[in-house]
Amino acid sequence: MKPLSKKDLELVEAVKAYAKEFKPKHWRGEHISSVYAAVRTEDGSIFVGPNIYQPYSAPSSICAEYSAIALAYAAGHKKIVTTVTFKYRSPKNKEFFTPCGNCREFLSMFGNPWIIVPKGRGLRKAKLSEMLPMSTQC
Repeated sequence: MKPLSKKDLELVEAVKAYAKEFKPKHWRGEHISSVYAAVRTEDGSIFVGPNIYQPYSAPSSICAEYSAIALAYAAGHKKIVTTVTFKYRSPKNKEFFTPCGNCREFLSMFGNPWIIVPKGRGLRKAKLSEMLPMSTQC
């Protein structure tokens, strides 16, 4: 694991600002967005997206990483350099965490990005390849 660079800290601040300003919709009294992801592309562009949680059919939900990647891809970007995932429900209920296994596999389609992860009381970064199981040929 490595310490964060100035650009990494900008990405962290971008996801925090988006999460704080985003006004999630409610569906039948349920929060449908409380996780946010930011990705940085090769040219330095930042894309931030929310999760969309379907409370009565979780497999139909969309992870925040998918949302952010889709925005980057739709804008013509094919490589993700760095990503960060952040949960925000209120100023007292917030945390950074690592992408789930499905999101890690999805991210691998767009390179071997740095993943910003919680470490102790701070944040560090690791390559996606360090967080994926080794694939084997059958």
